[in-house]
Amino acid sequence: MTRLNRRSFLQLATAAAVSTSLSAQTPAKATLTIGDKPLPTMPLDFTGLSYESPQLCNPDFFSPANTALVQLFRELGPTGGVLRLGGNLSAFTAWHNDPTSPITAAEQTFLDKGKHYWEWDLTDPSIRHGNHEAVFTPASIETLAGFLHVTGWQLLYGLNFATGTPQQAAAEAACVQRLCGKNLLGFQLGNEIDFWGGGFRPKPWDFDQYYAEWRKWVAVIRATVPDAPMAGPDTAVSLDWMEQLAEHERNKIVLLTKHHYAMGPAGDPKMDARHLLDPDPDVAKEIAAAQRAKAFAGVGFRTAECNSCFHGGQPGVSNAYASALWGADYMLTLAQGGHAGVNLHGGGDGIYSPITGDSGRGFIQQPLFFGMKFAQTFAGATLLESTLHSSANLTAYAANRDGQLLLALINKDSSSITVECSAPHLNNAKLLESHKLSAPALDSKTDITFAPADLGNAVRLTRKSIHYEIEPYTAVVLRFNTTASS
Repeated sequence: MTRLNRRSFLQLATAAAVSTSLSAQTPAKATLTIGDKPLPTMPLDFTGLSYESPQLCNPDFFSPANTALVQLFRELGPTGGVLRLGGNLSAFTAWHNDPTSPITAAEQTFLDKGKHYWEWDLTDPSIRHGNHEAVFTPASIETLAGFLHVTGWQLLYGLNFATGTPQQAAAEAACVQRLCGKNLLGFQLGNEIDFWGGGFRPKPWDFDQYYAEWRKWVAVIRATVPDAPMAGPDTAVSLDWMEQLAEHERNKIVLLTKHHYAMGPAGDPKMDARHLLDPDPDVAKEIAAAQRAKAFAGVGFRTAECNSCFHGGQPGVSNAYASALWGADYMLTLAQGGHAGVNLHGGGDGIYSPITGDSGRGFIQQPLFFGMKFAQTFAGATLLESTLHSSANLTAYAANRDGQLLLALINKDSSSITVECSAPHLNNAKLLESHKLSAPALDSKTDITFAPADLGNAVRLTRKSIHYEIEPYTAVVLRFNTTASS
């Protein structure tokens, strides 16, 4: 095992920009008991990405001809996924059925305003460095439809509820429905609408006002697109808005959505790797609220926009290996809690983007991409109730898929941890496959790997238990041939 160098040790000790190699401390201990009780099954399309709407200004980006990006989407979601287009900049877009129609003065005002928001940097260089206007036409939707077809992903599409009109939204929805219908999951009206009071809407601004306006827009949209699938409310923090929409619109919406950021704002020195990897009590609250809302509406719940640190990501953390460990753990937590899926936000050269770059310069898989791939290994698996006892910063997930046992261990601690796992019927267990997520250090931006690992004799099986010592800041997925979860 590699020892901490002096610089890394001092950074850990001061809780500054954490950089640590594997330490040679005495292993902590953990016990994991896996039961037979099934929990939710992780949907095949659980994995998702989220982009700001103006990325559509470049119709060559989400295009079947953009083979490099197509391959990355297939790698990230080989069993499917969900592409969400929306974000803050969806409020500064316009729809033109006729690409030759001129931009009106009113449109030009909010189109220009959008370019001054920091999120404009989450688009590719051809947009943010060019003379592009965020005006969408059928040409952008045609290539988007082709991209969805070849990747096998679905679409969650945000309409401009902030500065647009219901009639424009209806025309846009009609085109998206016509061209992307087979891959269309739903439409959303607005982005983080619980923050609009004093901004896009006058104060006071509450759920009742939002819902009254939402209903008027939906009526206009469905007059043109009768079967338009609607999702929402896509709030930033207001769990009660989500639950109220679910209660009012049961059986009339296809998906409930909300956002989540683990920490923030970016730029605050307290937003370091240790903070990111510590347990997040807000996640449990959101899971409980989502479960209540699902019970009202009878539909799934998706965290449609999320990432490690709001306002663009924390340098040295959101674009480093720590984000991969966080992403893997966060996604599996939501899957175990019954979420329909999660969309990691980004685009362009964003610090927290899972994928950066463009077809001209090439695309880069950022550290978070590998954490998402880790969680994706559970797609289609039914989580199992388990109990973990440990004083270390360790999480564990067990699942059954096709009669085989999947076990994920995520060590977010600076010490090695010896894990003893017990489960029914282990007398026939055999390790079939193992994958490891690892990097040289928490602040590593390169050399992050998620790949098959030959653990040799590191995994020790007895008739009653599995024993494994997991290294610091490492995650593994183990697959066993066993009747433990049959």
